[in-house]
Amino acid sequence: MTIRQQQKSQTRLMALEGLRGVAAVMVVIYHLTLLFHSSLVLGGTNMVYGMPWGSFLSGNFAVAIFFVLSGFVLTVGFFKSKDEGIIRKLALKRYIRLALPATVSILVGCAVTCFPILKQWAAMSGELQYQPNFFVALYDGLVGIFAGQSSWTYNHPTWTMFWEFLGSFIVFASCWLLGKSTKRYWLYIFLVLVLFQTWLLGFAIGMILADLYVNRPKVFTGHRLGLLALFLGIYLGGYPVGEVSNTLYRVFNLPGLPSQQIYLTIGGGLVLFAVLSMSSLQRLFSLRPLATLGKYTFSLYLIHLPILDTVCTGVFVALSGAGYDYNNSMTMAILIFTAVAIPIVWLFERYIDKPAIRLSSIVASILAR
Repeated sequence: MTIRQQQKSQTRLMALEGLRGVAAVMVVIYHLTLLFHSSLVLGGTNMVYGMPWGSFLSGNFAVAIFFVLSGFVLTVGFFKSKDEGIIRKLALKRYIRLALPATVSILVGCAVTCFPILKQWAAMSGELQYQPNFFVALYDGLVGIFAGQSSWTYNHPTWTMFWEFLGSFIVFASCWLLGKSTKRYWLYIFLVLVLFQTWLLGFAIGMILADLYVNRPKVFTGHRLGLLALFLGIYLGGYPVGEVSNTLYRVFNLPGLPSQQIYLTIGGGLVLFAVLSMSSLQRLFSLRPLATLGKYTFSLYLIHLPILDTVCTGVFVALSGAGYDYNNSMTMAILIFTAVAIPIVWLFERYIDKPAIRLSSIVASILAR
């Protein structure tokens, strides 16, 4: 590979960090929208619900992008090197990598319920309406969210950890068993058919794209095809969570057709394909602010909701009670939430997420030996 090709490949992979960061911001915007203008995402007469641009407010679409990206990032290194040691090391790291930050975020959510005023504010947002129980929170973080047994009592976004963990090991096993064989294409077909009605489909799509990216790079050289994939992905990403009969998506609302998550997952796969195919998107998502944001994605995803449910809700309630109108109260609440969230996310990444990555690598190295 020439230096120019290496630089181009690095730009593509940096762009994925930017895409991941944008998806995390989409989740935050989704929860803010649920709090202040829920009809935009849950249904109502407006110019957003049931429209393609509604994809930018869709937290579930952002999650679909996360899952596709995970399938790609976790396997692309293996397809490049064909080294099974990469898969083994990633598999040994995976639990600690996910569990420690997720558990801390759940404990933070549990701690919020210990303070009556914070609990009252959180209850107004529809979240954290439970009694504090440290042992329940600890169990949820270390076991429940990975075993599908948790009710995500204290931090709802951790529902994705079950799918993230299971999907990771599905792609690890696929690469380990048939990653070097031409028979892997039959495995891909089998996985798509079996996982079609679940969130796990995103991991399979990501793995397939990683295989093509390494072994069939010409697939990603069509700018027009990438542009078509981008528009179609955004269109599918706007599939609404509620009633679809009066929207552009009513054609999908037929007996026997797949559920919303399937369209979102396919849309996420198409968006990733577009980013891998279009140099303009790669330059956009690899810009330093977006690429840097990708570093804080997991921290932002895990810790934003406890902050939103307390700080944002509390400021809004205080300003509304002081006589400010709805829009002014909302605007100030979002601004203060943002100002508070930025340093907390930075601290979470530095003192929770980064040490979890380091510890997972140490444990994986010990176990590998």
